[in-house]
Amino acid sequence: MSSLLIHIDQGRMVHLLLSRLETWTVSFMSLLCVSAKEFRTDCSRDWFGPNCQFKCRCSTGCSDTGECTSDLTNELDQKEREITDNNDMTCLKDGRESVTLLMSPGPFSFFRAIVNRSDPEKVDSISFELTTDLNTSMMCGKDGRAYKTEPFIKYFHCPTQVSVSHLVLKGSGVPYLCTVNIGGGRNLALKENYTYSSVYSAVTGAGGNDGEIPTNGLFSPATCFHASWTSLISFYQVNFHVPVLINYFVVMSRPETVYSSRLNHFELLTYAEDNNTVMHYTEPTDEDKPGSLVYKVTHTGNNVPIRSFRLQKNHSSIVIQFCEVEAYGDCPPGIQELDCEEECSVKCANQICEASGRCIDCPPGFYGDQCESECLFGTYGPGCKEQCVNCSNDTCDKMTGDCDMCKDGHWDKDCKKVCPPNCVFNVCDQLTSECSDGCTAGYFGPYCEFGKFILM
Repeated sequence: MSSLLIHIDQGRMVHLLLSRLETWTVSFMSLLCVSAKEFRTDCSRDWFGPNCQFKCRCSTGCSDTGECTSDLTNELDQKEREITDNNDMTCLKDGRESVTLLMSPGPFSFFRAIVNRSDPEKVDSISFELTTDLNTSMMCGKDGRAYKTEPFIKYFHCPTQVSVSHLVLKGSGVPYLCTVNIGGGRNLALKENYTYSSVYSAVTGAGGNDGEIPTNGLFSPATCFHASWTSLISFYQVNFHVPVLINYFVVMSRPETVYSSRLNHFELLTYAEDNNTVMHYTEPTDEDKPGSLVYKVTHTGNNVPIRSFRLQKNHSSIVIQFCEVEAYGDCPPGIQELDCEEECSVKCANQICEASGRCIDCPPGFYGDQCESECLFGTYGPGCKEQCVNCSNDTCDKMTGDCDMCKDGHWDKDCKKVCPPNCVFNVCDQLTSECSDGCTAGYFGPYCEFGKFILM
C-alpha cells in the first residue's frame, strides 16, 4: 500500500485529492526548524522554545524542539493512518502525476517536498500552482524561490497576500513523493509584551495572547481580555520585541453566542518600527448584527516588518473584549532563530538563511552550511556546484569558472565552447576561436570555415 505523509502548519485542515478521486480529510501539526542552542527541556506540556513561549499544535504533544512526538490522531481511520505515517520511506509509486491539497483559506508561505531517497533527482520534476476558492491562479512574485537542503528535499517559498485554498503538485516527480510539509507562518504574538487602554475587574492583559481559550463556552477572566467600560477608545496592543513579517491575524471573540456582536466593527492597526501605520483595517459588520466567533484578517502589508499591532474599538458602550489574538508570520529575510534575534551569516548569499541559520545559497566560490568553505579542486560557482570540465588539468577560477588554459577542442573563458570543426589537431585560440595551428586539407580562413574544390 503506497502512502504519502503531509504536514500543515498550525492545524489548518487539508483535503487530499489524488488522480483516482480518492479523498481524505486530515489535520496536521506545525513545521518549525530550530537550532540546538534554543532547546529548552523544562517547558510545560504544549509549550516549547527559548522562553517556552511557542504553542505546540500536535495532538500528542511536542518534543523539546517543537517536533510532534507522533502525527497520528485517534480519530484517523486506517486509510488515513497510512497517508500520515510519519515515515519518509513510504512513498507514492502508482504513477499518479497530480496531487491537490485543499486547505482552509489563508495566506500561504512555503511548502517542503521530500521524495524517495533512491530517486533524489525526482524532486526537481515537481511543479506547483496556488489557487483561490475562485480557481484564480496566484503568482509568487519577486519573493518566490526554491532551494534544496538535501538532494531529495526541496523548499518552495511563495508568500501571498491573499487567501489561498489549493496547492496543486504536478509533474513526473509526484509519484515519488513521500512527505509534503505546508507552512503559513507561526503565531508570533504568543506571550509577547502588551499594553492596553484599561482592564475590567478580575481580568489581566496576559489572557489576550497567552495561547489559551475557554473550553466551557464561557468568557474566562484568566484566558480572555476585557477592557474597562469607562474607556471611550479601548484597545489591546501587542508589541513585538523585534520587527517581524506578518501574513494574517486571527481574533477569537468571546464564546457566548449572545455576546457575539461585541467585537463587530473592531479596528486592527499595524505599525512599522518608526511607528508609521502600515495597515488600518475596520471589520465591516454593523454592531447591531450577529458577529463571528473567529475573525481572520489578511495583513496587506505583509512585506513590511512591523513592530506592533493594535485591536481597538471607538465606542464607549461596547469596549474591546476577546479571548485570543494571533499573528502568523515569520522573521524578515536575513534574520533567523525562533526569536528572530540572530542575523544570518554575512557569508550567506544575499544574507538569507533558514530559521536554523543554514544558508539557503552560497556566493560563488564557497559552500557549506555557513558558506564557510572554499570550493574544492575542480569545482566553482555558487555552492561549488559546477565542474571545471574542459579546463586544462581540470582547474579553474573558483568564483567565475574561468580557465587558464583549455583542453584541446575547446575555447572561451570557461572553455565551454567547441573549436571549429576543421582546425588542425582540433586546436583553436582560447579567446577568439581562430584555428591557431591551421586548417585541415581542403579548408581555409581564420576559422577554417571556407572549403576548396580540388579538381582531379
